[in-house]
Amino acid sequence: MSYVLIVDSGKHKGRKLKISRDHAIIGRDESAGIRIASQEVSRQHCVLIPTPDGLVARDLESSNGTFVNGAPILRDTILQAGDVLTVGPMSFRLPGKPAARPVAPEAPPDDQGLSDDDIATWLTGPDAESSEISSSDTTIIPATMTPRVQPIPPKRKKEFKTVAEEAADIIRRHHESLEANANDEAADN
Repeated sequence: MSYVLIVDSGKHKGRKLKISRDHAIIGRDESAGIRIASQEVSRQHCVLIPTPDGLVARDLESSNGTFVNGAPILRDTILQAGDVLTVGPMSFRLPGKPAARPVAPEAPPDDQGLSDDDIATWLTGPDAESSEISSSDTTIIPATMTPRVQPIPPKRKKEFKTVAEEAADIIRRHHESLEANANDEAADN
C-alpha cells in the first residue's frame, strides 16, 4: 500500500513524496521520514499511515498543530483526493480531483413567515418518512454527511532500558528506511 503526496509550498513545490512504509513521521527530528527544518514544526509533529481505507494523518501532540484543508485535526483523519495537509510552513496535497462535498441548504430570508412545520421539514430532510420532530436531543446525520474521520488505535511508544538500546533501535530503523527506499526506487525503475 503506497500513496503519493505533492509538496504544495516552498522551494520544493511540485516534488512528489511516496509514502509506502507502515508509517512516515513528519517533523524536524533527524529520525523523521519527512524532515522540515523549521521551529514551527515539532521534532515528531505528525505521522502518515497508509491503510486500505486511505492515507491517515495523526497529529503527535505537536505544539502548533496539524491541519487538513485549514482545519486542525484532533483525531486520526483519512486524507481524501485534493486534501491539503499543512505542517508548520509546509503544505502537501494528496493528488486527485476533490470529491464533491455536501453543501448545507441556504437559510431563507427572515422576512418569510415560516411555520414550525417548515422548520421541521428542514430538520428531517426530504428523505425522511415522517415530518414529526423527535423530542430527543440526538441529531441523525445522513450517511453522505458523516465525517471522514475514523479512529485508529494509537501506537504505543517503545520504551528502552538504556540510551544504547534506543540508539540501536534508531540505527536499525534508519537502515530499514534506507532499504525500503532502495526497494521503492528499484520497483519504480
